[in-house]
Amino acid sequence: MKFLVSIPLFIILLFDVKAQNIKDSTNVNKNYSKHSFNVELFGKGLWFESLSYEYNIKPKIAIGTGLGIHGFLRGKVIRSDNNNVSEIGNYTETSFFIPTYIMYKVGKRKSHLLISAGSSFFTFFYYNNFPSEKTLDYDIYIAPFASLGYEYMPNKFFYRINIYAEYIGDNSWFPSVIPWLGFSFGRKIYP
Repeated sequence: MKFLVSIPLFIILLFDVKAQNIKDSTNVNKNYSKHSFNVELFGKGLWFESLSYEYNIKPKIAIGTGLGIHGFLRGKVIRSDNNNVSEIGNYTETSFFIPTYIMYKVGKRKSHLLISAGSSFFTFFYYNNFPSEKTLDYDIYIAPFASLGYEYMPNKFFYRINIYAEYIGDNSWFPSVIPWLGFSFGRKIYP
């Protein structure tokens, strides 16, 4: 687990990250903007979408956070008590996630290799409505991730494709680390 997070940070430290004057730099896109928004599908929250804000600390280093919908389920549920008395109720499950991450860009002008690492904070809400009672419960878990991707930024818009690996822990349904492909589209915001 620590190894997955350590790799992108180690790579970032290998590169010479000097403070530079953006007007005089030949390695940075002239349309540099510190702020951007992007919409991601199959990204940091596994198979659902998110809206993220990114702030460029330096031209090649950005931090970001967002909000995503992980799922929404409704249906009927049957439960029995200790006396084998059954009752039918309705359930609703809603889940959200908040990804936070750091990203490093390698490349010049319009094309960049992206290296990022972070965590997605998942929150699940469970609401059960039975004739005898109503219950509300929740679960929270943190899933660290790392990614390697490509960004194409021809103008104020950018397009990305990333390969993710997210650690979801030991469970009976999936492997501990899940790899997948994510797509995003974004826009730089100018002051």
